[in-house]
Amino acid sequence: MYTPVKMSSTPWFSVLLMKHTTTRSALFLFFAVLLSFQVPVIAKQELSRDKTVSPTLKKSVMSEGLRDGLPVDQTIVFDVSKGSAYCWSNFDPVTKDGFIYHKWYRNGELIYDQKLVVHPPRWAAYSHLRLRKADVGPWRVDITDESGDILKTHRFSIME
Repeated sequence: MYTPVKMSSTPWFSVLLMKHTTTRSALFLFFAVLLSFQVPVIAKQELSRDKTVSPTLKKSVMSEGLRDGLPVDQTIVFDVSKGSAYCWSNFDPVTKDGFIYHKWYRNGELIYDQKLVVHPPRWAAYSHLRLRKADVGPWRVDITDESGDILKTHRFSIME
């Protein structure tokens, strides 16, 4: 005997669409939950990295010399006859041991790159350049952190 097969009143494509809608909803829910846990963790890591990597530059000056570790005769125009130009930087707070850089440029060309150590809780550091007649012209010193971010730029001139 032949027994007829009872057909569903719902067309086959509707069943297929409902199955995929459920699958899509489940995947969406899964990724939404996963991302809700990941985003705060990533944001917290970025925030904590920013707080600990870069020391805070409190003050920085260009000067003709140092006395007792402090700058004297601050200026932006250096005479070659004075002999030296100093870049002095004070960091407070410093949250961990690290490095900063004084990058000396003449006419936009890097001439001298000094790596300087900083220690908690605060630290002052300096670099200097011995002046020669060949150094006459416009200069700048970029003070950067370990990641290369510029904390401050000093522009000055060396004259004869």
